[in-house]
Amino acid sequence: MNFELPSETARSIDEQALTFIASLALEPEKPNDPKGTFHPNYLRSVATIASQELPTGPIQPTIGPDGYEVARFFPDLNPPIGLSENNHESFIRLCRSLYEAARLNSAVSETFVVDRCFEWLRERHLDSTGFGMTEFLLDQCERHVITQEVWIPLIGLEVEKNLALGKVVFKPIRQADWKRWLSDWQVRQPGEIPALRQFLLGVETERFTAAVYRTIAEPIKAVESAIEHTEEALDVLRYFSPSNRYPSTPEFSSIAGREPVNRPKHLMLQNGDLISAGTTITSLRAQHPWRIDDLLLSKMRGVRFDTLASLLDKTADDRTELQNDFVKALAIYSKSCIAQDLTDKLLYAVLTLESVLLKDESESLQKHIGERMAFMTGKSLEARLEIVSNYKKAYALRSRAVHHGRQVTEEQLDILEQFIPNAWFTLNWIVEKLERFNTKKEMIEHIDDIKFS
Repeated sequence: MNFELPSETARSIDEQALTFIASLALEPEKPNDPKGTFHPNYLRSVATIASQELPTGPIQPTIGPDGYEVARFFPDLNPPIGLSENNHESFIRLCRSLYEAARLNSAVSETFVVDRCFEWLRERHLDSTGFGMTEFLLDQCERHVITQEVWIPLIGLEVEKNLALGKVVFKPIRQADWKRWLSDWQVRQPGEIPALRQFLLGVETERFTAAVYRTIAEPIKAVESAIEHTEEALDVLRYFSPSNRYPSTPEFSSIAGREPVNRPKHLMLQNGDLISAGTTITSLRAQHPWRIDDLLLSKMRGVRFDTLASLLDKTADDRTELQNDFVKALAIYSKSCIAQDLTDKLLYAVLTLESVLLKDESESLQKHIGERMAFMTGKSLEARLEIVSNYKKAYALRSRAVHHGRQVTEEQLDILEQFIPNAWFTLNWIVEKLERFNTKKEMIEHIDDIKFS
């Protein structure tokens, strides 16, 4: 890819960048923790036979209490120097200006830009380069923005054959594939096999699924994009999860490492001596992952799977306002699907309905959502009255949780066992109408017309 920057812009940025050479200083003994301005997203290679994703020179970032970077230094220089406080904040702003001016966001991450620009500071400080910062960065982009294929291991989900969803392809991976890959790796880099095996320990089963994403980008951006598109695809798949019909049914389909599994650790002592250390397993991965075979996929297609999948093939600019609103609602609803706590499942489901069935903040959450759900899915007066009645009960549970901290209990499961499926059928009514209405307002006005007709 070719990266360019208007000459006047490049000259201005390079002039500002040179001022930071003189600003390099020792790390303060008691550095301040101001509000952060930069949240780095680093790739960590457990094992690799390729070049590292990070710059060649070591960088030592200082992270503030809010999780944002507030300073960074070169620990290998003598003395170690870098940027902190106002100088660090100004440098990040300059990097962002370069990032935006060069329009790099489609193929380059902000972390990559800051890392490379900071590396330029080292090179200029050591008189190892004559490049200006902009030329140095764009050269680095040319070197590292290449075709990348990222595989994201998933847990709690198996596909029988390749399944394309937007820019992601879900692929079934079997032990034979891993064994072949490990054998090839051992020939090239035998010393890193133990680290690789340990990394794969959490996902290695007889068969599992990976989400495969191809893009032209530098490695950090490639992984960021792969995770983003995989989550969008999982939002669509989870929409068809059994947990949306049966609230007490666990759902664990997630990117490996993001699964909702709690394993609090503990130590046990007797008479002042440590006698045991372990983990309390409060929830388990499903012993039988959710398997999507041809039969299930056919059933999913019968309730508009292809309609939702088609949304992922479009950019936000190509979708209607209603379609974009629904994609955002799916991301919320997806959290309800995998929530292991009944209270969380309820709150996310109600929030999803609120996002698609209220015109604005002035409308009553209790009144309008229940009535609109009833007229969208109820086939008779009796059915509609039952939907409204159930919604009021679910809303009462929601209010107790939000305003009084009272959790939904197993004794109240019968309310959710009716409400959660009602919510799904309501959303599916919208899926059927995604091509009919351009905006949420148009759709709601149509529903209200049905109410009063």
